[in-house]
Amino acid sequence: MGRIKAVIFDYGAVISTPQPKKEIRAMEKLAGVDRERFWEAYWRYRLDYDTVLTTEEYWRKVFAACGAVWREDLLRQLADHDARSWTVLDRPMLVFVRLLKTFGFKVGLLSNMPEDILKEMRRKFPWLQGNLFDSQIFSCDLKKAKPDPAVFYRSLQELAVEAEETLFIDDMAANIEAARKIGLKTIHYKTFGRFLRDFLRLLL
Repeated sequence: MGRIKAVIFDYGAVISTPQPKKEIRAMEKLAGVDRERFWEAYWRYRLDYDTVLTTEEYWRKVFAACGAVWREDLLRQLADHDARSWTVLDRPMLVFVRLLKTFGFKVGLLSNMPEDILKEMRRKFPWLQGNLFDSQIFSCDLKKAKPDPAVFYRSLQELAVEAEETLFIDDMAANIEAARKIGLKTIHYKTFGRFLRDFLRLLL
């Protein structure tokens, strides 16, 4: 196995925690429909939201798809709960990123993220304004999202590494499969402890 020179991290549910139950329940209550119908609609349009849809366009589509009744006063509440659900950090993972930098690895951030939530992240997290990550790529900026191979190639280009020298970490199976197809090493993220075990196995 070739030496790993760079590690590319997904953000959601990898550097952030999974969506907190408090925020999940708040969005379900605002929708006022069957939970499964709501979340099917939430994810159905998510890649479009991560790339081109505005916040209002996205939530109108979600509500129409799940049969919820739209009200103008819902938009800000839904957007706020959604943003909070994606901006709780997994602190041990962020410490791990800093350790990788200390040991000479290049590190990248490659995330599907809508523009409004990215604005909240940049307001809330000073490390996004610093040099912690050697490359930061967000789908709302590129207008392309994982698992499109183009976003992986863009990350490799910015990090100036080859696919076989790079480890990609993501919680979504479709993104892991797309990364493998172009030659990246991968870890399908589940928990921080399991991730550490898998990471060490790759290095040994």
